[in-house]
Amino acid sequence: MMKPHIRADRRYFHHSQASWGSLAWMYRRCCRIGRYWYCRLVRMTDSPERLARGFAVGIFSGFFPFLGAQIIVALLLAIPFRGNKLVAALGTWISNPLTYLPLYLFNFKVGCLVLGSMPDFSPDGLSSADALLALKEEFLSALLVGCAVSGLVAGTVGYFVALRSIRSWRQRRRTQRRRRHRQPDRDRTPELTQR
Repeated sequence: MMKPHIRADRRYFHHSQASWGSLAWMYRRCCRIGRYWYCRLVRMTDSPERLARGFAVGIFSGFFPFLGAQIIVALLLAIPFRGNKLVAALGTWISNPLTYLPLYLFNFKVGCLVLGSMPDFSPDGLSSADALLALKEEFLSALLVGCAVSGLVAGTVGYFVALRSIRSWRQRRRTQRRRRHRQPDRDRTPELTQR
């Protein structure tokens, strides 16, 4: 009796550790995927305003601590704001595993400043279950208010920066195309049409 799955196991999984060849393959694949999405972004034909609105919505939703659901929130917000959904999803990456802690700590501090209160993290404030529930509510309200304020400011700034960047990039691209098409062909000699 032949077992074809054993042959596949030997061929693909005979190394117990990842080899440098497989890591290089993964790196090339990631670069290829990144190049694909970059080309997709560059070739978008949406208006600069629509792209900038999508970016602003993505930044706004990226400031909230809905880990894993930030992209869904950005896509849902891009519909009423008429923003580009792909750019909205990319805008949420302002918060990533490297920036979670500093970003949410900053948002918490902003929320405490806006609300004018700082939750009591002392051992006396953590003594009972009721105190813990009250602390949780204070902490979450300060964090969410800070996220809303910071996200609104960052989204507004992101809108204007993205709008200006997209417009200038497209203008440069247009002028480069015009220059390329205006250059005469020096190899060709002009034909004389005399009769």
